[in-house]
Amino acid sequence: MLENLQAVEKLKIAVVEELKADNEKTFDEMSDRIRSMEESISKLLKLNKGAQKSKDVSEKNDSTVQTNNTTNVVPEKSVLLKHVFNNVDWYQNDVIHSSEWEDHFNVNWRMLTLRRNKQYLGFFICCDPIAPPEKWSIELKVECKVDGRNQNCVIRAWERCHKTNEAQGISMFLEWEEMKHWYLVDGNLSVETKVTIIETSGFKKEKIRHVRCSNCN
Repeated sequence: MLENLQAVEKLKIAVVEELKADNEKTFDEMSDRIRSMEESISKLLKLNKGAQKSKDVSEKNDSTVQTNNTTNVVPEKSVLLKHVFNNVDWYQNDVIHSSEWEDHFNVNWRMLTLRRNKQYLGFFICCDPIAPPEKWSIELKVECKVDGRNQNCVIRAWERCHKTNEAQGISMFLEWEEMKHWYLVDGNLSVETKVTIIETSGFKKEKIRHVRCSNCN
């Protein structure tokens, strides 16, 4: 009986020792995992801090560029011409019809229309400096819009370099029958033209350049 009790006691001690060893092993494993997680978190925090710093620098640079761009914007020099040409359906072939002269930037401007070869509507811009030097040039970008019935409209754009006061434009701006059907309202034609000055030369300020264009030699 005593031997049995001693055997049970030894077994209990062995079990307790085994449990303690397992607990110590589990504790060590948990400690290692916690230490590894702390190291990973520390690395992530450093990476996030570096990324935020780079982002702040980038945003600062973008802000500087935006400010510089805004500061260096050159104001656009443009003219808006509007006119209603009356009785267009009665135009005779190659007879010029014009709007009134308008003075903008010391230059007189007007629009011209005519019927070409009985098949087309021609549209032109004329610019005439008020006090022109011996040699001068004005390079233009032209955007012409014709408003018609039922909210129809047509827009044509082109660039020209004017060195004389002769009109320049598009001789076949619209087919005549198309123009009569879609754009005449009670025989009248409403035209709105935006003329942007790209470059001038020969005037008091020898050369004022806004946009480069290859049409002017």
